[in-house]
Formats: sequence, C-alpha cells, structure tokens
Amino acid sequence: MKVWILLASSLVIFACSKESEKTELMIHFENAQRQTQSVVDKANDILDNKIADAPLENLAELVYAKEVADEAKNVFKKAQIFDVEQPEVDALFSKLHRHDSALAYKAISLMQEMTQKTINLRQRINDIKSQPYSVSKKAGTDNMVEFLGEQYNKDIQNCCLDDLYRINIMLRTSPEEKYTQLSKAIGRSINDLTNILKEERGGQLYKQELEELAKSIE
Repeated sequence: MKVWILLASSLVIFACSKESEKTELMIHFENAQRQTQSVVDKANDILDNKIADAPLENLAELVYAKEVADEAKNVFKKAQIFDVEQPEVDALFSKLHRHDSALAYKAISLMQEMTQKTINLRQRINDIKSQPYSVSKKAGTDNMVEFLGEQYNKDIQNCCLDDLYRINIMLRTSPEEKYTQLSKAIGRSINDLTNILKEERGGQLYKQELEELAKSIE
C-alpha cells in the first residue's frame, strides 16, 4: 500500500513539474510575442504617420523604420525561439518595401545626376590643363583642379550620395531581385564615377549602363 502511495506521489510531483515547465515556456513565448508586437507597432506608427506616401521626402525616417522592423524580426531570435511564423512581422516588411519602386527610380535619377556632374568636372579639368604651359601657370592649374575637386565632392555628397546611401539600405534587402541588383550597382557607383574621370569614354559608357538599369526596373 505504501508503495502505491509513494508512486502516486511521485507521479503528481512529476506532472506538476512538467506543468510548471510548460507554463514557463509559454510565459517566455508570450513575452516575446508582446515585445515583438510593441516594436511592430512602433515601426507601423513611423510608416503611417511620418512617412505615409512620401518616402522620398522622408528617407531618414524610412531607414529608421527599417531599423525598428529589423529589431522586431530579431526578438524571437534573441529569445531562442525558432521556426515560428510571425505574420505581423511579415506584414510589416511588406509595407516597408512597398516603396521600393519609387526608391529605385530615384536612385537611377541620382546616379544620372552624379554622372553628369562628373562629366562636367572632367571637361573643366581638361579645359584648364589644355591652357599654354608655364611653371607659374602649372601651380595655378594644380590649385584650381584641387579646388574643383573639393567643390565636386561636396556637391555630389549634398545632392546625391546621402540619399543614395539611405536608398541602398532599403533596396539591398528588397524581396525583388531587380532591386537588389540595382543596390549592387549603387554600391559600385563611386568606382564608376572615378572611371569617368580616368577614361575618355567612361561617361558615355556609364550613361548607357544607367539606361539599361532603368529598363531593368520597369
């Protein structure tokens, strides 16, 4: 009789232990869900109220919304919870990338603008260097070329590079391959601009490449 009582007591203790373990796991999961939803709500608030349908005028806020979305995506990972569907996170990223087309066309436009500025710089440098040579003129020419280079760097930074950097953050994680391919082209753009300054036909070739890129995202 005592054996049965001990066995029954052991089963009760074991059952309670399993129930306690299950409850702890459930609490852990529910906490992760609540944390995820809180971060998703924060990202949605940015997208709905600060960006709305004007992503090109709010690129910094759009990038911040992506950072918040990435945070939401990583909550379960940090909590060591895997292979669980998260429709609210999927919906957030779908909303985040609905602007990819507009961002892509803006990127092409910015790259074309930088291309023309680089072609113009090359032409101005060539004009300066083609002047009759003298030792005194060489010093002035070098100073002028340096000045033009500094102005050019500031110009493309302000007009294009800052926005291209933000656009690239968005497009490189796009679910559509044509936009990720464009992202790679954005990443190569500085080297391409440098090539325009080095090669006589560099500008024309890069213009043609950008035209092909524009067609690829139609």
